[in-house]
Amino acid sequence: TGLLRITTRLPNVEVPAVCDIVPEHAKRAQDVVEKALGKRPESYEKGSEDYRRLLERGDLDAVVLGTPQELHAPMTIDAFKAGKFVGAEVPACTTIDECHAMIAAHRATKTGYMLLENYIYSSHVMQVQNMADQGLFGELTYGYGSYIHELRGMKYNKDGTLTWRGRNVEKTRGIVYPTHAIGPVCRWMGVDGVKDRLATLVAMDSKSL
Repeated sequence: TGLLRITTRLPNVEVPAVCDIVPEHAKRAQDVVEKALGKRPESYEKGSEDYRRLLERGDLDAVVLGTPQELHAPMTIDAFKAGKFVGAEVPACTTIDECHAMIAAHRATKTGYMLLENYIYSSHVMQVQNMADQGLFGELTYGYGSYIHELRGMKYNKDGTLTWRGRNVEKTRGIVYPTHAIGPVCRWMGVDGVKDRLATLVAMDSKSL
């Protein structure tokens, strides 16, 4: 919902359709768009595969994926095959095989993609970016980043059951999107895949005390 509200504030943006498997969430999305843009979008909410019906629309240039992480790769690939530009929340996918499948689909369809690593656009990160761009720190040779916040409210529904975020970590450990921590540092230091690139990344968490 937050991402949708931001999207509707951008110039020259139309939102002809929204999709959510929870009907009340889909209605909320429709309300957000109608209030911001004056036109109510069509809603797709007939189960977990209904997004494919949305992708058949000819009036969509791009889709934004704010779904649970395990759905990012298959939805991205389906959107590529439908000729849509994809903006997907982190992580892009959850397995190495999905990485290869996404790259293959991207090359085959020649569509566009952006990983929506939103943390690099927060005000304090952008402030440091501006300072680094102006050379106020000199040549950057060492960087340190972190991303820590309370997650219990995102892991549990009001009735105590697990949300999709909670289910993701119910039986597994690890950092599923280190981009929030490493992304700002990479931008500050020019690690962009052109001038410089990451050769290896290791991400881990520590056991609770």
